[in-house]
Amino acid sequence: MKFDLSQFDAGFFLQNISYACDDDDYRVGVSLPGDVYLGYVLAIILRTPFIGDVSDPIDQIDSLPSPLFRAFEMLEWWILERCEVSFYVESESYETAKQRGVTAVWAPNSVNYAEFAEPDDAVVTEARRILIQEGVDLESNLAVYAGSLTTDVHLAEVVEAVPETEGWELVLVGEDRGLHVESLTHRVDGVFFIGAVDHDIIPGLFACAAAGIALVDAEQPLKLMEYGAASLPVLACPGKLTKRFTERQMVFVEPLPSNIANGLMQISQSPDDASARADRLRSYVEQYSWADVASKYLTTIRTQVTTG
Repeated sequence: MKFDLSQFDAGFFLQNISYACDDDDYRVGVSLPGDVYLGYVLAIILRTPFIGDVSDPIDQIDSLPSPLFRAFEMLEWWILERCEVSFYVESESYETAKQRGVTAVWAPNSVNYAEFAEPDDAVVTEARRILIQEGVDLESNLAVYAGSLTTDVHLAEVVEAVPETEGWELVLVGEDRGLHVESLTHRVDGVFFIGAVDHDIIPGLFACAAAGIALVDAEQPLKLMEYGAASLPVLACPGKLTKRFTERQMVFVEPLPSNIANGLMQISQSPDDASARADRLRSYVEQYSWADVASKYLTTIRTQVTTG
C-alpha cells in the first residue's frame, strides 16, 4: 500500500511511523516538509491516498499581508478537507478540523523517553567534551536551549539576561534560522552558540544542564517534552502552554530579561522546589512515548487508508 504524506515536520512523522512499523507493508512517499500544496498535487498525479500531518497551525504565518494569508488559509483547509486522514499536534487545530468535517486525529508531540531519561555514558562523555571545547564552565548552572534558533522564541531576551544572572551560563544548540545568533552572542560573557549537533548528542547535553529554556507559544512543544524526559527544570512563558501545563511542573515567566533572570535564580536558589517540578513534568511526559503515538499513527493509517 502506498500513500503520500505532506506535513510541516516530516521528521516527526517518519520517526514515529518507522518506530512502529516493522514490515514492508507500508511504503511512504513524502513531499517536502511544509509543502502540503505540492504533496496534494503529487497524490493526485500518482493516484495515492493523501495524509496530512499538521505540527504548526496556519496562524503562525498570519504576519503575511492579510489577503495573502487568507488565500493560503483557504487553500490549506481545502486540501486538508480532501485528505484520507490528517493528524494534528495542537488540540485547537484538531478541534477546528473536526468542526470543518475533516477526518482528524489528535497526535500531540511525543518523545523517545528512555533516550533522554537514561542517556548512554558515552553520549554524556561526548557532550561534556563538546562543552569543554567550547569553553563552557561545567561547574556553573547551565541553561540550555535546543531547537530552531528563530526570532519568536525570545532568545535575544535570554542572551541579555544570562550575563546578569549570577552562577549561570547559556548554551544554544541548533540551526540559525534568521536570529543571527553569532552577532547576538558575540562577546557576551557566559553565552555559547555551538550550532547544530547530531541529535544523538542532545540527551548528553541535557544531562550536563541545570535548566531547559522553552519560551515558545505552543501547547506541547517537542523541546519541552525532551527537557521533561531528561528531568530538567524548565523556564517557560505563559500562553498556549498553560492549556496543558501548570506552575507545579515548570517556572512560568513573561519573556523579559529581568523576569528570565529572576526565573533562573529561582531554579538555582530553590533546588528542592525545582526538582519537584521537574519530577512532575517527567511523570507527565512519560505518558507520551514514541511507541504509543506511533501505534496511533499506524492504526489510523491501516484503518483509514486500506479501507478508504
